[in-house]
Amino acid sequence: MLTKEGCHGRRDRLWKEINSSLGPVECVVVTEPAHITYLSGFSQSLYEFRSVLAGACLVLHKEGRAILVVDNLLRPYADLAFADEVLDPEWYSGKASAGSRRMGLLGAAKSALGNVEGKLVAGEASSTPVSLVDGLKEAGAHWVDLGNLLPSLRVSKDADEVAVFRRSVAAAEAGHRAALTRLRPKMTELDLYRLVADAAEDLLGEPAQVYGDFVSGPRCQEIGGFASARVIEKGDLVLLDFSVVVQGYRCDFANTFVCDGEPSAELSEAFLACRAAMEVGEKVARAGVACRSLDASIRGSLGQRARHFATHSGHGLGLGHPETPFIVPESTDTLQSGNIITLEPGQYVTGAYGLRIERNYLVTTEGLELLSRHELRLTQT
Repeated sequence: MLTKEGCHGRRDRLWKEINSSLGPVECVVVTEPAHITYLSGFSQSLYEFRSVLAGACLVLHKEGRAILVVDNLLRPYADLAFADEVLDPEWYSGKASAGSRRMGLLGAAKSALGNVEGKLVAGEASSTPVSLVDGLKEAGAHWVDLGNLLPSLRVSKDADEVAVFRRSVAAAEAGHRAALTRLRPKMTELDLYRLVADAAEDLLGEPAQVYGDFVSGPRCQEIGGFASARVIEKGDLVLLDFSVVVQGYRCDFANTFVCDGEPSAELSEAFLACRAAMEVGEKVARAGVACRSLDASIRGSLGQRARHFATHSGHGLGLGHPETPFIVPESTDTLQSGNIITLEPGQYVTGAYGLRIERNYLVTTEGLELLSRHELRLTQT
């Protein structure tokens, strides 16, 4: 889980960035769910009624006080967050009809801000309700957009974020092992999804969001897609590329294998080419390397096969998917220490096959630390 020290450290860095770029801001209103998690550890379950259509708001005061605003149904999750105060106005009591759920938070958010007359208040233009912004302006506040400050801070991960990510990886590795050992001909892609999700949830000991590409046969040539009722036959190619979400953070890795069969020579050659390209990327990548240069190294390793590689060479991960840095031909990003990234070379040949492999790494000044240790192989045994 995210830690109190980690959340406080991220809030301190945010204030430093605000002071150097936006001026004398007195209060910050955070409304993007991922950023509320990032700064306070607040995370609500997707698997309980009390989270449906729920919203939240985090108010940060310059002197260091943090106030989390949720409605009464979210109080159990708010109590686990790292905030100095929680405001939880009643939305639904179970005794009377309830109105608009998120609108009910606005009054409490204004209360958390206090007297804003003449003060500079910063917030996220992309997610803050217009009614809240208008209300603050009417109260005499001066509004300024945080812009890209929070997404920029999220690019390099803290130790507690990496710890949560490792838990996501462990759950996904369990799902991948289940797929390799338990998938049988005549199962459907949806059966495959259940094998993966069940194993991941068993390791976590709780429900989890599992999503990604669960395709087989000709569908592999389409690069990806959600699990369907398609029956997987003996000898079918299976492309498995998925994520397990833990407290908002998600890993993302892939493998492609033959269901209860042996790969053709052509397929084996393509797979080995992807392995070699991944190894080239692993040797090149480190903090300070331009992402377009890393992408060029991976594509260059594929030689003539690069024409069958229509996707990105990798990307960043964290609370988003994909997120900065983007390892693509026209990238303007540079690897930073603390990035969590993927490398995912692939080959997609219409009428023949589609395959992809992918691993996750922590970027350091010395190179890459491998985070995902699932088996990359074309056969189940």
